[in-house]
Amino acid sequence: MKSKSKIVSFVAISLSIIFMLSYGFMSKTVIKKVEGIPFYAIQVGAFSNQENANHLIQTLTTLDHSTYTYQQEGLTYVLTCLSEDETIIEQEIQWLNEHQINHARREYLYLKNEEITIEKMLEVIQNDDQRNASE
Repeated sequence: MKSKSKIVSFVAISLSIIFMLSYGFMSKTVIKKVEGIPFYAIQVGAFSNQENANHLIQTLTTLDHSTYTYQQEGLTYVLTCLSEDETIIEQEIQWLNEHQINHARREYLYLKNEEITIEKMLEVIQNDDQRNASE
């Protein structure tokens, strides 16, 4: 009986040591941190019919609201807001909700070490969409 309890104790101690060593090693493993500028986009539509995209753009323009568009794989994407500032994005979402306009908030990461502009944001969005479509 004493030899069984010694074996059980030995196994328990051995497993504890293995766990502590593996946990210590894993916690010290360096994970490459990707640094960049996060920014957000509010998409209000993706249309295969250009007339439908134009109708939404006209509606938003009539409401004194700017839009951004890009075309990819036969679709016209309509965006209303591109910003690094989450507060601006939240205000945009509130405005869209008040006007009962469907929307989706999307988050991106700008990895270049230079000033970010609307044109560069649109470029990141298009490149990201192309990469996701091919995966």
